Amino acid sequence: MTMKVTDEVLGRFARQQHDLFERVRKGALDPEKVYQAVKPLLKQGRRVKTPTPILRLLTPDLIIPATDGTENLSDAVVFPGYVDPDLKRWGCNVVSKAKPETPVAVHDLCDNGTFQQIFGGQGVDLDQLCLTPHQIKQFVRTYPEHLHPEGYATFFLFKVAGKFFVAGIYWRAACRLEVRVRRLSHDDVWYADGRYRVVLPQLAL
Repeated sequence: MTMKVTDEVLGRFARQQHDLFERVRKGALDPEKVYQAVKPLLKQGRRVKTPTPILRLLTPDLIIPATDGTENLSDAVVFPGYVDPDLKRWGCNVVSKAKPETPVAVHDLCDNGTFQQIFGGQGVDLDQLCLTPHQIKQFVRTYPEHLHPEGYATFFLFKVAGKFFVAGIYWRAACRLEVRVRRLSHDDVWYADGRYRVVLPQLAL
């Protein structure tokens, strides 16, 4: 039977890798026995990589003010530089549930990774890492100084109709903000040299 590879499956696989690495690091498992267990996979040409810390904490204890969920990211007033048409095409420009004040933290990327590795490797359910579109926009309004200042993205995970997406917010020329959206399954590698920023709910980690 072939298992469908979904974002949830990829996240669960990344968490299992992380748990295995932590058990080896803490001495709960014999590294040699673990190696012997994964050796057949290596012989089949599959790469087995132990997880590495991919995010570094920059700024904790930021509070996104309460939102009523009535606003979405398709807003040319907040994002005068560019509004990604995929927000509409993929059905991401919808309203969401009201949310109370939410503590978040800003991280930067300190190792190369895809979205699945960045978000799926945090050891918690992806749902716990999501903000609503209204919360993302509220963060931008409240803390513009905490967005990446040099033209690289600040990433936020959100979920619409059971599917995970990543919003990328950019400062562009003339201090104009842009918003772009990609699916979590987007397989581009984001390089640590850019120090991309990632905003996550603080209590989730």
